[in-house]
Amino acid sequence: MSEGITVLDASALLALLHEEAGAGTVETALLRGGVVMSTVNYAEVVGCLARWGISGDGFRDKFRDLGIELMGLDEPVAFQAGVLKAQSRSLGLSLGDCACLALAKHLSAKALTADAAWTSLQAEYKVETIR
Repeated sequence: MSEGITVLDASALLALLHEEAGAGTVETALLRGGVVMSTVNYAEVVGCLARWGISGDGFRDKFRDLGIELMGLDEPVAFQAGVLKAQSRSLGLSLGDCACLALAKHLSAKALTADAAWTSLQAEYKVETIR
C-alpha cells in the first residue's frame, strides 16, 4: 500500500494512553494520518486496560476519536504472524507483536512500537521504536 501507512503496536498505543515516554511519536503519527492497528493488537490493548480497571466503553470512545483504522488479518497475514511467532521465540514476541509485524509487512508499511527487541528484525521489517 502507501508509504504513509503506520501500523501501531499495542505497546505504542498503551504508551500514548498512559502518557509515557514516546507518546509524542505516536501523537505525531496520528496527526499525519494513515494509522492502522490489527484487531489482535486492539484486543491486547483492551485486555490490558480491563486488567487495570479502565472502562471498556470509555476506551471505545477514546479509540474512535484517535482515528485509528482497525484491520482484521486475512489468512495469508495470519499465517505469516504464526510463522513469525515460531521464528521469534528468542525475542519473546507476543502473538500481537507478530500480528502487527505481519500486517505492516503485508501493507508495505512501518510498524510503530515501544518494544526495543523489534529493532533486531529491521532487516526484514520496517520498524520504528518510540523510545
